[in-house]
Amino acid sequence: MLVLYYPRTVGDTGLNSMEAKASRTYGILYVISIILFCLILLGGVAIYSAPHLGWVIDGVPTRSMSPTISRGALVIAKPVQTNSIALGDIIIYRSNITPKNNICHRVVSISTSSPLIFHTKGDANAFWDPEPVPAQDIIAKVVWHFPVIGFAAIFIHTPVGFIVSVVVPGLTIAFLILSALRSELSGKKKGA
Repeated sequence: MLVLYYPRTVGDTGLNSMEAKASRTYGILYVISIILFCLILLGGVAIYSAPHLGWVIDGVPTRSMSPTISRGALVIAKPVQTNSIALGDIIIYRSNITPKNNICHRVVSISTSSPLIFHTKGDANAFWDPEPVPAQDIIAKVVWHFPVIGFAAIFIHTPVGFIVSVVVPGLTIAFLILSALRSELSGKKKGA
């Protein structure tokens, strides 16, 4: 078991009050940094693994869904059966106009003839989207959105963002765990 120890009283440790205070502060900062690295790592892993499970966790780079979903909002969308999509639902779909980017817009009309086709529109846009959306191009339905933190998701999708959110925290956590294990093992050898 890895234990973070910092002195509780000056008399028990042989440290003066300044050293004890510095040790407590170091201990608190150490725990906070581990928690932050874990949260960053979990966020990065979630964003990269969600598409493999049919989910979408991403940031909104435009204002086309304002005021409902603002630019920079984080959206979470779940896989959905296309026949369960209703008018007013916000969906994420592939577009032939912007093949590198998925679109997040509201369903404003549904053509139930075969094949099933959806017409969409951004809340801030004056007109419907120029292309209807065939059912096979729908990726997911938005179930949750939160303002501002989507900018982090947009950054995480870049190569530098991947390094900052997954590689650096992963290596840092591994280093800290290995250092603690090494200290624990060397302490046991000295005590034996």
